[in-house]
Amino acid sequence: MGRPRVLSILLLIASLTGSLLLAACGDKTDGDKKQLPPSTVITLEPEPLATVQPGCQAADLEGWYEVASTLINQFVKESNEAVTLAPDDMPPIIARLTDLRDAIASHPTPECAMSTHSAILLHARTVLSAFEHYGNGEITRDELRRQIDSASQEIETGVAAMLAGLQSGLEVQLEQERTPEIAVPQPAPTSSP
Repeated sequence: MGRPRVLSILLLIASLTGSLLLAACGDKTDGDKKQLPPSTVITLEPEPLATVQPGCQAADLEGWYEVASTLINQFVKESNEAVTLAPDDMPPIIARLTDLRDAIASHPTPECAMSTHSAILLHARTVLSAFEHYGNGEITRDELRRQIDSASQEIETGVAAMLAGLQSGLEVQLEQERTPEIAVPQPAPTSSP
């Protein structure tokens, strides 16, 4: 009688251990929606501070304009392409868009471009926040698409108009710097006899 009892106790322990292991390894579901483990919650990195260049030198404005306009166009393109991805695909997308935002934010900005610079970063923050909320399961893909479309529209209209204004001002300033001033001959001093 001792041996069958030991076997039944061992079988009981094995089945309880197996049940516990299966329960620990099973999916945690809330209806049809899977819950992400807490370690995969997406949080945005802080934005670097801008370096403001005093005044509005043409060379500084030209350098800033080329960098900012190129990077914001790339930012809009990549964010529009990422709208179709699943929430689980957001971490590398957010990292890439954050890199673009940081490159814009940290590029030295002339004082005369600060309002445009701030507008660009405001819309970049809006886009990144939307992707963060989508990646964390806080908004739907439709809501993400609506927010990205809205921010892209603002960039393509408001920010583009600001950039165009800066570009035309820059062209005038560069033209003035390239045109040499014509010296007006001064009459020779006369000496009195």
